[in-house]
Amino acid sequence: MTLAIGQSGFAPSPHRWRVEDFFRASEAGVFESQKVELIDGELIDMPPAKDPHAWTVSRLVREVMRIFSDPPYWVKIQTTQRQIHCPC
Repeated sequence: MTLAIGQSGFAPSPHRWRVEDFFRASEAGVFESQKVELIDGELIDMPPAKDPHAWTVSRLVREVMRIFSDPPYWVKIQTTQRQIHCPC
C-alpha cells in the first residue's frame, strides 16, 4: 500500500478505537444512522442484512436454541459481544 505524504510531511494514520470509546460514542448517538462494528480496534461499516441472511440467522437460532436451551448456556443473537482473550 502506498501512502501519500501531505504538505505537512506526515502520512495519514488510522485511529485505533478502544471498546470503551466505541461504546461511549455509540451511546452519544455518533453512529445513529450507521451500522458499524468495532473489530480489532478498527471501525468497520457494515452493509444492511438482506432477506437470505435474516432467514439463515433465524433458522440457525431456532436450531441452536433447541440444542442449547438449558442452563448453563446463554445464546446471544447478533448483539454486542466482547471477546475475552485467554492468556493460554
